[in-house]
Amino acid sequence: MSKFKIGDKVRIKSKNSDVGFCFAVGDIGVVTGYSTSSGRPDVKVYDMCQYVDDCDLELISTFSIGDRVKLIKPLSPVQLGEVGTVIRIDGMTYPLRVDFSIHGQAWICEDEIEHVKEEEMPPTKLYKALRVKPNGTLASLLIGNTTSIPFAPFKELTYKEGEITYAPEGSRGVFCDNTLGLAEQRARVESNHGRKFEAVVHEVTVLGTTSSRIADITCCPAVLVGRKVYGIAYHPPEPPKEEWKDVTALCHVDNKLSAACARVYAPGDGLIIAHLSSIIHPTPSGFDGFDYRFSWIDDSCFKVERKKRG
Repeated sequence: MSKFKIGDKVRIKSKNSDVGFCFAVGDIGVVTGYSTSSGRPDVKVYDMCQYVDDCDLELISTFSIGDRVKLIKPLSPVQLGEVGTVIRIDGMTYPLRVDFSIHGQAWICEDEIEHVKEEEMPPTKLYKALRVKPNGTLASLLIGNTTSIPFAPFKELTYKEGEITYAPEGSRGVFCDNTLGLAEQRARVESNHGRKFEAVVHEVTVLGTTSSRIADITCCPAVLVGRKVYGIAYHPPEPPKEEWKDVTALCHVDNKLSAACARVYAPGDGLIIAHLSSIIHPTPSGFDGFDYRFSWIDDSCFKVERKKRG
């Protein structure tokens, strides 16, 4: 079997009778397959293909088509550490074509990237912290939430178990947490900062091969939403109970007719609360949205209390 892999970039360093009619020494090509009989690599130079012996080839690139790589030198707009996939290795000035899912494709040199270690590869199973809207729809945790910091440049995404959510065109991708613990922590923090909503965490499966990893977050071109694995219910606080408040000092007493027929008026709207006679007729509800309560403290003093009706 050949020592060269499919996708390897190679140079013709010598030639024998088998390749003399097709390629010249110095020609650069890509291994596209193998001979089923001899196992020799099938090399493609421009639009021509031919089987070539290993001894006539030399590897000129440490990268192959399909390799997962990350950027190690600045290349605007791609961010350092962003992960992509090598899709071509036949360029001239910039020999490698890399597909970065977030920022598209770019021609780059070999010294601008390095292979992604297995432990650095974005996992296929991730976790997404979500907000449950009043109508039950799952949505982005912060974006579109009017109680949070404004996120005007971003678009609110919606999610549904068993369905696919795609990243908006031109965005960095669907942000997902690499571990359940991180997603749970995000849900707890965001739901406790005065944000009145239920928060949940769902498993998601990465779709496509061009996700990029930034620290403990993976940005995905699309995700398939799986089952719910964590949730924080929202319990709205009970409204404070209205207490009876003493408003005696705010009431007006009219005793122009006689002390026996004096009237007690509520503050503001002229409501007669009681007649200060031997028979008391308190008025329980006023036109101002309050209930009133009249009581005698002793033979000469009374008290008026009120609270909001409801």
